[in-house]
Amino acid sequence: MDYLDRLNKMLNIRFEPMQGLSWQEGVAAVQAKQADMFVSVARTPEREVYTRFTQSYFSMPINIYASNNVSYIGRLENLLGKRVAVVKNYAVHDWIKKDYPNLDLVTVDTPLEGLRQASSGAVDAFVGNRVIASYYIGKEELDKVHIAGDTPYSNEQAMAVRDDWPVFAGILNKAIKAIPPQEHATINNRWMSIRFERETDLTLLWQLLIAFLLIIGFFIFWNRRLTVEIGQRKQAQLALQIAMEKAEAARQTVEDTAEQLRTFRMLTDASGQGIGMAHLDSTISYMNPQLFQMCEVNEKEVENEISFISYYPDWAKEKFESEIMPTILKQGQWTGELELVSSTGRRIPTIENFFVVSDQAGQPLFIADIITDISERKQKERELYVAEMTIESAAEGFFLIEAKSGAIIKVNPSACKLLGYSNEELTDGMHAYDFDMNLTQESWPKFVESIDSSGSMRLESVIKNRNSELIDVEISTQRLVYEGADLLMANLHDITSRAVAIRRLSESEERFQRSLNFAKIGAWDWNIISGEIHWSKQIAPLFGYGEGELETSYDNFINAIHPDDREMLQAAVNASVEQGAPYDLEHRTLCLTAQFAGYRRAGR
Repeated sequence: MDYLDRLNKMLNIRFEPMQGLSWQEGVAAVQAKQADMFVSVARTPEREVYTRFTQSYFSMPINIYASNNVSYIGRLENLLGKRVAVVKNYAVHDWIKKDYPNLDLVTVDTPLEGLRQASSGAVDAFVGNRVIASYYIGKEELDKVHIAGDTPYSNEQAMAVRDDWPVFAGILNKAIKAIPPQEHATINNRWMSIRFERETDLTLLWQLLIAFLLIIGFFIFWNRRLTVEIGQRKQAQLALQIAMEKAEAARQTVEDTAEQLRTFRMLTDASGQGIGMAHLDSTISYMNPQLFQMCEVNEKEVENEISFISYYPDWAKEKFESEIMPTILKQGQWTGELELVSSTGRRIPTIENFFVVSDQAGQPLFIADIITDISERKQKERELYVAEMTIESAAEGFFLIEAKSGAIIKVNPSACKLLGYSNEELTDGMHAYDFDMNLTQESWPKFVESIDSSGSMRLESVIKNRNSELIDVEISTQRLVYEGADLLMANLHDITSRAVAIRRLSESEERFQRSLNFAKIGAWDWNIISGEIHWSKQIAPLFGYGEGELETSYDNFINAIHPDDREMLQAAVNASVEQGAPYDLEHRTLCLTAQFAGYRRAGR
């Protein structure tokens, strides 16, 4: 209870003892999670299955007890063939059963029962720990039982917490570590001295008697000695006061640490970044929920001293050994890009900030890591790289232009080839209107404004290259804002060959129309499938109409034929359509003036 009271004050936690349970009932309660912890218990493999142990805080030797009628036994080997009492399911019961299988063990429910049977001779010996046995021998005045030998065992007493409370076990462990050694010694001495309370009274009586006789004989000596002892006592009191102050400071540190731990857990649990801590040997100490999610593991899976480095690929493990860990331990931190590998093999690109967590004396305690998932950023970087490569390899000229000034910011190789300038020349002070024949510095703002109204624009223009050669181009422009900058993106496609073909076609059409006018010939064509008819502007005057007065249609064409010639014309049209026969005939037409005119028609 001394340690429990101490932890109560240090952690501000109220412990409620479960009264009236036997040892077997207590074990069953912890296994069923009806009780939360053992205050003092020895570590065994069987108990580690359902509990988590703290470090040992108290060592209790295991001795052999026998009736006063029994001489000194010495060792357990000397009890072969003897009846030996042990408390059922105590650690010493498991140890002896394993190491001395030939002993005749008699199980009892309590240490007091075992001592009474040894005292009465019901068993030849009882094996139990010295502290508990001394307590019952003194309390129950069992004068007929004594220590008759030693064993190779001792109870390294620790606290044990139910196995689903690992964090609480860790807090208890740290608190026990924070108790000063002097206080541990005080508690241990108090418990180890219980057995000898009544004997201590007799010893004290003899000491007083001897002291009284000595005082009579050596009064002057003791008087002088007293002065020295008073000085020593003052020094001892001062040392005790300092120790108590240090103990109080340690207690306050533990309380502050516990509060900081609670705050730390609240902050890290709510963080969107992965946060973890590891011991200096790289074994995992803490992971927040986000990091559990990134690694695709649960808390149970990382409890068995797993190294955090195991969640990285081989190239990163080599980097940890050669660079990262030495840098962390030497400089206190390391920041850079790495790659996590989850339990399912999923790879996560990350930026990680490692740093050392030290105690108040500056000694390293843990390595902490703040992990940022940059998968989305890496994906955008890959997309940007693909876009840049596409632009760089495009056959069309690409220009990125500052919307306000018209200054060229970026071009691709095709743009340089089209204009005959280098990348450096184009992006070092040249403007879009410097080579576009339809733009000037004054007209540039209006041009940009027209793009802004539609968001994008496609137009044809003429540019002048370095050699003053004019090049017909088709320009596709789009307005965009990137990182706060107002920009124009333009693609220039060389359409010189197409423009030349269009001009030649236009010239040919013009010559054809002049020929028709000179010869007073009309030309027409009829799309049999769609029914669409097109005739030249010379046809309407041949029928007595002005240009544009006669609607272009097949019915108007037939109605303009002399009634006596319509059947012949229709037969010629059908023969040409159905049989591919030449369309070549003469017929009469009805003019707007009701006069007849004769015409020759030929076609295919």
